Amino acid sequence: MTWIIFIIIIAGAIIYNFTKDRDQLISNIAADGGMAKKYKHLVDKLSAHPSAYIKNQGTNDLLIVSEGRTTHISFYLMENFGTLEVEWLADYGPTGQLQKKWKFPSNASQQSMVEEIESYVVMKTSQLLRGGVIPL
Repeated sequence: MTWIIFIIIIAGAIIYNFTKDRDQLISNIAADGGMAKKYKHLVDKLSAHPSAYIKNQGTNDLLIVSEGRTTHISFYLMENFGTLEVEWLADYGPTGQLQKKWKFPSNASQQSMVEEIESYVVMKTSQLLRGGVIPL
């Protein structure tokens, strides 16, 4: 019986610490004005296409979507404990689909994030549109 109580106490401490850290993360993002403001340069660049817009913004995540007649492109940004994850999904209809996930330190230069994402997206999209084989 003592072991069960000990395990419950340890599990409770782990859950408490995780919740406390998560609350601190959310407070830090809110203090920076939210995801769209904290990552303004990155968000502006990823949503530069005329049909792109912020579809959803949570406390530590943001979804940018661009849709056409046969295409659907999205960038999903999520901050987790010192890391910004950016996931790109592109559906070009019958031409094909592409996807990639990047992980950056949350304090990294947003311009370097943009450059890395942009170079990959341009390269893979060009390969796809030329009909090349695309290793993801």
